[in-house]
Amino acid sequence: MRKIGILILLVGLSLNSWAQQKDFLKITERKINGQVLPSFYNKKAKNASYKINQTILLALGMSHDSIAPDDSLNRWQTEVHFNDKNLLSFTLKDSNQIEKSFAFNAATGALLSLQELFTPNALNLIKKEIVKSQNNLLQNSKLPSLSRQMEKCLKEDIGDFKLTADTVIIFSSHCSSIDTFGVQTYYSMATGFSSQKLSSYLNVYGKSLFGIIRKPKPKHFKSTGVAGYYEGKYGQKEVYLLLENPIEKSLKGVFYFPEDKRSIPFSGTFKSNRFTTILDGAKLNVVISSGLFTGSIRRSSKDIIYLKLNKN
Repeated sequence: MRKIGILILLVGLSLNSWAQQKDFLKITERKINGQVLPSFYNKKAKNASYKINQTILLALGMSHDSIAPDDSLNRWQTEVHFNDKNLLSFTLKDSNQIEKSFAFNAATGALLSLQELFTPNALNLIKKEIVKSQNNLLQNSKLPSLSRQMEKCLKEDIGDFKLTADTVIIFSSHCSSIDTFGVQTYYSMATGFSSQKLSSYLNVYGKSLFGIIRKPKPKHFKSTGVAGYYEGKYGQKEVYLLLENPIEKSLKGVFYFPEDKRSIPFSGTFKSNRFTTILDGAKLNVVISSGLFTGSIRRSSKDIIYLKLNKN
């Protein structure tokens, strides 16, 4: 059973600095694995463009080219919200009306998270509003209020969001509970906040991305959050990695090996910057901090593969 929440849209006046569109990245189409997806490019940002396009592929579960006949292609429509030299934000919608939103640092190609853009006070405000909205919905439906465990999960489930000139809309859909009859219920809702309301809560990185700080220092213009796209070495092999936003001390992601054209999705425990899981029958143990994914995968004392990946 699934409870669908209401959209609370607090519409305010758009900030000029949020609404400017300069079309920094050129948008073309690319046929991949039976899909038609946008492809972003600017010759002044080749590396960033590549990382953005790779992130889209991994996020949608399409890791390599496999072109299908034109009459069977599923075309994703692209709605662009920001496209300037600092910030790229857009929403994809397929023929089944399935939507997926992305926000990137256009200069580096780094996938953005809300935790990187806003101050702790803003995040607390956002989390309280999400919980309040869900509780109001349950009360109106004459259902029990959220448990503490569910509240905690909803407060952490802020990884899927849409960033537009007017609003920040957060989609909460990863939390579930099991009632006394053994029925699992997922809580799915969208909660919106006006850009005007949240603009005063931008941190240094957020202000740099929105052009409020015109000449940010390099250390203030770098993504260091856990979620995002990484590149590096898996032993001697080249590997790409996409990590989701951590929820309730757990983390999901996918490895992609371009040489073998092979993807390995995974999930595991994430606590105090340390991530552990079982991958292909071996124990993966890494530390994720400051844009680095470093550690090892061990099958035995003599069979150890070392990893070092960077989020640029």
